[in-house]
Amino acid sequence: MAIDDSNKRVFRSHVGRTIFGLIGGHVLALLFAAAVIWIVNRFQIPKLEAWYFFPFITYAAGVYVLTGIVNNDIVVFETKIEIVNRIPFFRKRTLFQYSEIKEITLRHDWTETLGSKIKSRRYRYVLKELAQIVIPYNFKWIRFVTVREFKFYCFGIDYDYYDNKGPLFEDLYKELRKKHKFVMWTNEGSPFYARLKKLTEPTVP
Repeated sequence: MAIDDSNKRVFRSHVGRTIFGLIGGHVLALLFAAAVIWIVNRFQIPKLEAWYFFPFITYAAGVYVLTGIVNNDIVVFETKIEIVNRIPFFRKRTLFQYSEIKEITLRHDWTETLGSKIKSRRYRYVLKELAQIVIPYNFKWIRFVTVREFKFYCFGIDYDYYDNKGPLFEDLYKELRKKHKFVMWTNEGSPFYARLKKLTEPTVP
C-alpha cells in the first residue's frame, strides 16, 4: 500500500525576522558611531555627500545575499523532508528520503551557552550583547548526514521563546523525532533538550 505524502507540515523561515536579526546589532553600533561623530563635529550634522550612499548600498546588498543564504523553509512529509529556498536568485529545492538519512542535528540557541564558564551574570550579559553585533540572535541550522553532510540555515524559524507563534524550531524537532531514529540537538546535555528528547521518543523501529 502506497504512503500518502500529501499530509505535510511546513516550517517557514520568515524573511522579516531574519533581516531584523541580521541588522539589529549593526543598527545599535551605527547609532553609537553616529552619536560619536555628532559630538566630535560639535553637535552639528555633517553635510550630506553622495558617497555616503555607497556604503549603504553595499551593506544592503550584503544583507540581501545573507538573507538568501540563511532562509530555508523545511517541509516535513511522511517519508521525506524537503528544504526550500524561496528568495529570488537563491531559489532551490533539496529533497531527502528518510531512508537515506543517517543522522539529523538541529542547532541549539547559541546564546544559551555563550560565556557559560563566566560566573558573573553581568559580564555574561555584556558578552552576549556584544556578540550579537556579529552573530545574529536567531542563528540556527539543520544538518543532515547521508553519504555526505548537508547543512541548511533557517534563521527565520523561531525558537520557543516569549510569545513566538509556531510552528517553532522545537516543533520541527518533535516532528522529525516521529519520522527518524537519529534526531538530536547540538546541546543534548542541557536539561531542556534532554527533556524534549525524553518526551519525543520515536516510535519508528
